[in-house]
Amino acid sequence: PPQPPLLCGPLWGGNKNHARMPPVRRERPTAAVRSPVSGVVEAVRGTPTGPVVAVYIRGPFDARADDHVVHAPVDGALVGREAVAGTFRHGAGAGFVADQGKRGHLVLRFAAHGLVTTVALEVGSGYVTNEVRLEPELSGRLPVPVRAGQPLGEIVVRPGNSRAFVRLPRSCAVAPGLRPGTELVGGRTVVASCATGF
Repeated sequence: PPQPPLLCGPLWGGNKNHARMPPVRRERPTAAVRSPVSGVVEAVRGTPTGPVVAVYIRGPFDARADDHVVHAPVDGALVGREAVAGTFRHGAGAGFVADQGKRGHLVLRFAAHGLVTTVALEVGSGYVTNEVRLEPELSGRLPVPVRAGQPLGEIVVRPGNSRAFVRLPRSCAVAPGLRPGTELVGGRTVVASCATGF
């Protein structure tokens, strides 16, 4: 019986002069990190573990006051809570109160795409306020799913100012143009873009 013709040509590699396809270049996917609070950037620093953005949250004695709502910075989950120089309360009155005469921090850790972003809310000595309130569901068992921009609670103002520190993973790049004096809208302004891998 007759034999089928040999397959050759560019599609089968039979033609050595065919044009080579350029390699496919894959961009690393990124995830945005939003500011957890409204305020003004006070400092942007590089550290061995990643960038840190310091945010001053203005109170009524400043030329302009910010709301003191705390927002989730990423789509992911709240995976850690830590009270530094203060006490964390669970349940209906969930929140953090700084120790008397001390500057305290409520440290919240958020995981998304295998990366952890840390937000430290500073209240207590040197500020008029010493308390952060959280939604009750954030005071129980972790992890708790969150959406970027979701309100999580508030820094209690009577009246006062405060600060927040956003510690970013090493794979994050601070948003272009983010510098001291940049105005931030909590839950909306992107402060960094983080490479997440494939």
